[in-house]
Amino acid sequence: MGLSTQKIWEDFRTPLRSFIRRRVKDDHVADDLLQEVFLKIHNGIGSLKDDQRLTGWLYRIARNTITDHFRKHPFEELNTSNVAERTKDVDVDPSQELATCLNQMVTELPEKYRQAIELAELQGTTQRELASQLGLSVSGAKSRVHRGREQLKKMLLSCCHVGLDSRRKVLNYAPRDEHASRGCSSGACG
Repeated sequence: MGLSTQKIWEDFRTPLRSFIRRRVKDDHVADDLLQEVFLKIHNGIGSLKDDQRLTGWLYRIARNTITDHFRKHPFEELNTSNVAERTKDVDVDPSQELATCLNQMVTELPEKYRQAIELAELQGTTQRELASQLGLSVSGAKSRVHRGREQLKKMLLSCCHVGLDSRRKVLNYAPRDEHASRGCSSGACG
């Protein structure tokens, strides 16, 4: 295990800060929580047995730190007019947030892939029905959906860091450094 806290800081400080900032809505609190998260990372790095689980582990620490903050300081964060929005932000399902982003990205796909993805993934059309509707062979329809998925994956990963658990379920995400200030190309993830 060759991970150092310094390397983790260099690679993850910006996406983790963005992740925290989206939930606490205050720059100073976000900075304080980021420092707390990295102190926990530094103290606990020895407990991480598998480098492949690093991203999920980091975001779990950040999510737990945010939750602890809201428990300790409920009125500090919740004394504004948008109380409901702030409390629900803590428990938002990141896969639901990414679904909104991906729906926007689907509209940016080239027409033939957009159409295949919309029919197969969003409307639940079978591969056989898709092939018939698009005038393709079944293998051609499968190929088109596969290529559309690959383009979506490439678009998403160029925009965001995505943390997955061992079952490939989305744990969290954060804009990449170059997208953090201006949002994703679709504007949905940033």
